[in-house]
Amino acid sequence: MNKKAFIIFGMLFLYYLVLPARVCLAVSPYDNWALPEGWLFSAYPTYYSAYEFKGNNGDTAVANLGARASQAVLRATYYDKTLLPKTLGFTAYVPVGRTDLRGDRDTGIGDLSLAAGYWLIDDHASRTYFVAGAYVDLPTGDFDKSKAANMGKNVYKIRPAIGWAKQLGRLDVELSLFYNIYGENKDTGVTAGSEMIFESYAGYYVLPGVMLGGNFNFTYGEDRESNGKKAPGTGIRRFQAGPSLFWRAGSTCSVTVSALTEFGVRNSSEGNLLTARLTWRL
Repeated sequence: MNKKAFIIFGMLFLYYLVLPARVCLAVSPYDNWALPEGWLFSAYPTYYSAYEFKGNNGDTAVANLGARASQAVLRATYYDKTLLPKTLGFTAYVPVGRTDLRGDRDTGIGDLSLAAGYWLIDDHASRTYFVAGAYVDLPTGDFDKSKAANMGKNVYKIRPAIGWAKQLGRLDVELSLFYNIYGENKDTGVTAGSEMIFESYAGYYVLPGVMLGGNFNFTYGEDRESNGKKAPGTGIRRFQAGPSLFWRAGSTCSVTVSALTEFGVRNSSEGNLLTARLTWRL
């Protein structure tokens, strides 16, 4: 594939790579903890901006990309401790807002995600947790193949996931591993390559309700397919890292703010992601 063809190919599939896929995945405090039974509500205001599209060798393939997303992910989670011996969790979330790309814009609701997880280890005494589960993404968002910017992806996606958390004194460490499996976009004939996503968080309580920490994430994607044929050299590579601040306001509310910078990117946009997480419990 020559450079011009690669750029065109990459631009056609940017809707897989710009926000909602990046939202609501970075590990934050208590993401992998089995919390008390009941409802937890979360809102994730986010802003993503990227000015370049990186090619297969890491060089800039498209400058002046103009990729931006101003969105909020709305999430509801229920923790049950009666159906099984350990904690069972159910969650649903959807992004709402605006996505801009190359002068194009889309606003509205994105794809709905549903998930369930079971904590195989749920030990509050030692503060050790291990959860296994899966997400299913439904193509409920707006999609138009003639547009560059789309809130929806027009594909079904399954994401098996595992997560581990451990607190040692004032130190909290959390790790997650996702495996994204994409269905085919029937409007374009494209199937995004499966992705392995590793996410990590470490934070330290500097005050009883205040934790300073940081995130490090890595994404590795296989080559994409177009009408059943592999497109060599189109797999995604991406690193993300940045600081995080967590504040717990009593026993029912908390706020997390993080800033992630992308680097070492291949076949994707490279930018910055600002995220806040506001949670409250009934």
